[in-house]
Amino acid sequence: MANISNKDVLYISKLARINLKESELDKYQKELSSILDFVSQLNKVNTDKIEPLSSVAGEVNITRE
Repeated sequence: MANISNKDVLYISKLARINLKESELDKYQKELSSILDFVSQLNKVNTDKIEPLSSVAGEVNITRE
């Protein structure tokens, strides 16, 4: 599990301008850890032969006439 402390949760809540009660810290610490664990799975994906792209739709510089 990701190593997120209650201090980290308080810092993130300040950045997001969300007021958390002390009783909510453990809940959000677990939720944030779970989210980071899920996202960390992306590091395991082999992308060596994948070309970088900026748009999955293939549209380039579309402007109105």
